[in-house]
Amino acid sequence: MSGISEPPLNDVWNVPGEEHLLAEFEQQDRNHFGSIDATSYYHKLQIQDFLQAVLEDRPPLVTGREGRIVVEMFTAIYQSQQERRPIKFPVPA
Repeated sequence: MSGISEPPLNDVWNVPGEEHLLAEFEQQDRNHFGSIDATSYYHKLQIQDFLQAVLEDRPPLVTGREGRIVVEMFTAIYQSQQERRPIKFPVPA
């Protein structure tokens, strides 16, 4: 198992009228994340989907372009924190 001890939890955003579901969602997440290695489980699913997409001649659930956008976003977050200024997109290479 990984060093991640708790599942990610978003208790800030919710659907009006469904706040009562938070405790149930928390328990489901604790049960699920307690049975997997979160550092590799979702990566494995993404690789499996990519291979299946090749076999089925379809786009993967997450394209290379979409993945690049996420990398750029996190790069900008770190750069913004280090330089203490907003970073505009696209981030220069």
